[in-house]
Amino acid sequence: MNQAKDGCGVVAIVALWMLAGCGTAPDLPYPNFMQATGPTISDSVSSFSTFEKAANAAELNAKKYLTRTNFTPGKKEAVIVLCQQPLQLLDNLAGKEFRFEYEPTAPFESKKYRSGWRLLGQAMVWRIEDAKRQEDFDAMVRFTLTASRFGADLTGGDCSDATLGFGIIDEARNAILPTVSRLSPKQLGTLSAGLESVLKRIPVPSQTLENERTSMRLAVQTLQDDYRKGNWKVYETELRNEIIPAIKFLKALKPNSMERTEFFDSLAAEADAITASAIASSKLNARQRSTKEAPKFDKDRPWRRWSKHFFQVPKYLFAVRDRTIARTRMLAIETQLIALRARGQTIPETLSGYPTIVRIDPFTGKDFAYFPTATSYKLYSLGSDFRDDGGETNESATAPDLLLETSL
Repeated sequence: MNQAKDGCGVVAIVALWMLAGCGTAPDLPYPNFMQATGPTISDSVSSFSTFEKAANAAELNAKKYLTRTNFTPGKKEAVIVLCQQPLQLLDNLAGKEFRFEYEPTAPFESKKYRSGWRLLGQAMVWRIEDAKRQEDFDAMVRFTLTASRFGADLTGGDCSDATLGFGIIDEARNAILPTVSRLSPKQLGTLSAGLESVLKRIPVPSQTLENERTSMRLAVQTLQDDYRKGNWKVYETELRNEIIPAIKFLKALKPNSMERTEFFDSLAAEADAITASAIASSKLNARQRSTKEAPKFDKDRPWRRWSKHFFQVPKYLFAVRDRTIARTRMLAIETQLIALRARGQTIPETLSGYPTIVRIDPFTGKDFAYFPTATSYKLYSLGSDFRDDGGETNESATAPDLLLETSL
């Protein structure tokens, strides 16, 4: 079995001890699977502290709405009013650098700030909708960029944070899309430039994946700690019958056995292997990733049930990330094309004049499909099948080609 670097040398030490004739082997150590990290001292810390303050204020002021899933127009307005202070805090971060100061959470524990961030993301989208109803298009553009920037900054956490962040970007885009054609050339220019800035704020996926790795390793550490204490109740309650065989296996392991050491070292090594493979894949476009094999593990490995529950496979992160980035890039281009037509100017014959941060399709690594005509144009991504279907798509505008939602 593979062993994590934290446990390397344990077998050799025990073997040498026995060969030296020392009799009973020493107690096998319990490794620390969490790598020590120091605090990041930079100007970005103050920006993240604003995120913390905003989340705390939202959770305090709008506590009764934190777990609500359905909101009437009146409830939406109430949330916006209650979250006015934290929303202003986040509005004030425009133009400031930001780095997510990630702190992992043990399995089954609530993640700090996430409830507040989720509610604030919803409130930001509702502000866009309110401005649209009032035809305050300057405010609508400003609120869209604030929400998109907030979502982009959240993607610097772990996989669940990134999913939340990309979801906020998607909802903000969908809120403004029906009204884009009514914006003035100046408003369109502000929106396009702002979206390009948002795209630059999205961190490289390796940052998100390293944070996810930290979360995985904390899960291994927590499981090892609970094994030492004989604390199984939370796992039985949260994971129910499926985890019972895995718990029985651990109960049968003798604390001072190589099997125990090998079990936890191998579980940690699997987390590292998943992360290393994902980080290598993150440097590729979606087409290239589709040909890259994921790491393979023995289907009968005794820690497989723990891996299934604690290790989030990053493949889903890539799918969400590619789709959101593709549509954000296409909207940045489309706003410029609409502005050109509004001014009576000719739209370009190719996308070569646009910066790569907006014209590259993350699914193929090449320019988006773009076909201008005398009166209109087609702009779309080839999507997850990497094949040009002429802009043909389904009700959700996701397949076979990926389009902006209002391009149907």
